[in-house]
Amino acid sequence: MFEFLFECTADAVWLIDPGSGAVVDCNEAAAVLMRCSSRAELVGKRLEEFSPAGHKDASLTEEAARRITERCKNGNGWFEWVLRRFDGTEVPLKVNAAATARDGESLIALVSRQADGRLSVERVEEIVQQAEAGLRESEARLRESEERFSKVFRASPALMTISRLSDEKYVEVNDAFVRWYGLRREDILGHSTKELGTWLRLEDRAKFWADLKRNGSVREVECQARRRGSVGTLLVSADIIEINGEPHVIATGFDITERKQAEAELRESETRLRESEARFSAAFRASPALISLLRLSDGKFVEVNDAFAQWLGMDPDKIVGHDTLELGVWLNRDDREKFLADLRRNGSMREVECRFRSRRGTLHTIVLSAEIIEINREPHILGFGIDVTERKRAELELLRTLARERQLGQLRSHIVSMVSHEFRTPLGIIQSSAEILEDYLEDLGPAERKDHLQSIRKNTRRMAGLMDEALLLGSLDAGKMEFKPAPLELRTFAQRLVDEVLSATNRRCPIELSPTEMPIKIRADERLLEHIFTNLLTNAIKYSAAGRLVRFEIGCAEAEIVCVVRDQGIGIAEADKEWLFNAFHRGLNVDDRPGTGLGLVIVKRCVELHGGKIKVESQIGAGTVVTVRLPMSGPESSATPI
Repeated sequence: MFEFLFECTADAVWLIDPGSGAVVDCNEAAAVLMRCSSRAELVGKRLEEFSPAGHKDASLTEEAARRITERCKNGNGWFEWVLRRFDGTEVPLKVNAAATARDGESLIALVSRQADGRLSVERVEEIVQQAEAGLRESEARLRESEERFSKVFRASPALMTISRLSDEKYVEVNDAFVRWYGLRREDILGHSTKELGTWLRLEDRAKFWADLKRNGSVREVECQARRRGSVGTLLVSADIIEINGEPHVIATGFDITERKQAEAELRESETRLRESEARFSAAFRASPALISLLRLSDGKFVEVNDAFAQWLGMDPDKIVGHDTLELGVWLNRDDREKFLADLRRNGSMREVECRFRSRRGTLHTIVLSAEIIEINREPHILGFGIDVTERKRAELELLRTLARERQLGQLRSHIVSMVSHEFRTPLGIIQSSAEILEDYLEDLGPAERKDHLQSIRKNTRRMAGLMDEALLLGSLDAGKMEFKPAPLELRTFAQRLVDEVLSATNRRCPIELSPTEMPIKIRADERLLEHIFTNLLTNAIKYSAAGRLVRFEIGCAEAEIVCVVRDQGIGIAEADKEWLFNAFHRGLNVDDRPGTGLGLVIVKRCVELHGGKIKVESQIGAGTVVTVRLPMSGPESSATPI
């Protein structure tokens, strides 16, 4: 009521410190009377500062203040005072002084007004009525506040309870608490948590109440609470309040059982994740496969394992931060772009054969698999590569071996066919001549005997040549022929070879040897050269008309021996050119000329074994030109089988 009167009265009210005479507080009416902007300007000032100098008897001097103070101890006291305002104007006041207290502090209350005489009884009654009206209004607001609190208390989803501090028994609980607890409200009220067995651990309960009584409140304490049928976790806050002058405890709780379970599951999941990451990291590092991790956005490496770094030939820290283009990993850039495009479209790629280049310059075949994964919400590429270079090389060698086996099988088959076909004629001639000589030797003249003996010798030589060619091709295909270079006088060798071919062919066609400038001696395999040029010169004579010239040109160009055999024979049909170096294939236009179809095959194998190249140019009826180029130093590896 005093506060209400203090603020609402139209009279200027001052609260004075009796010791210092300074203003402790004043109401708005005092500020209006003093004509200042706010009452804060008056606080701390002594009232005698507001008295004019010419009115000592009427001013509030220190002596007067002491007298007023003594008078106030025994009751009210009236006195007159001339007040000088902030704007300099002066106003006479009637002041009533009374002793009062606020917040335990003794004060003097001065009530002043400009009208003459004391405060009227009507004014006092008016003030009292105003105070009573204010009190009724406060009580109404209090009831409204209590109603709102009651509604909030009842309807709150939080678990709310009110219990007496003295015996800790419940005096009120809200609906949420009743539902959570699983008992009727009447079975809860009048009982304490100890009686109901709410706390799972009594030591936690004792600590909670001790902290509450010591501090007046507790905030967000996790409690293990037991209710009918289960145990849960509550997050409880509590305050001590007064109700009807008696201390009570109002508590608010939230059931965080599911949250705690979720947190436990999350921690367990995080533990499993860390264990999984540790296992993955160990497998990532130790795996013999080439494993890498790249950002999808820019294709740069963020992690590689030891196997990848060792394969590439770089330290891992020099790989990270670069992409495969910068490191030159892919042999073909188009293959890289296609792989990444397919990966982005499908999300994964499986066992794609790629050609990679290491930093040492070696080429490798990699079987690459990749998957797009998310790391920290950013897409990355996890790549797995297996170097199958050696496996591919082994597979290729196996295929070559199988092909060679097939060729050898075909060769054997062709040899059998050749023996049955090509050997039959010379054997028949030999047999016939031998029988004639045996049966009619005495009847035959010397010339006839000589013809039969020459026929036997010629056909025997023909069969031996056929057999030599077959055996030579078999040795070449089996890899038993080796390049064995030795010093050789090329000019002398070429002349000797021409003489031998002329003799073997009974000088059917002349051979013109045209040697150009060449070293006196070279290093070459004489045996391979004999097979090459004997076959070429023999073929030139065989497929030329008798007496037509065969040219044999031999010389040097840069570091190569260049040999050319030109004839004016029947030539080679266009359809036969692609089969020239296939065993047992013969041209469509050879007619009845004898042959096995092995000559050019043997020539090509010997040229390749010597590290050289062969080229055949021919037209039907215009002759054939065969050019052989052989390096003077031989092949890079001088002991490598073909």
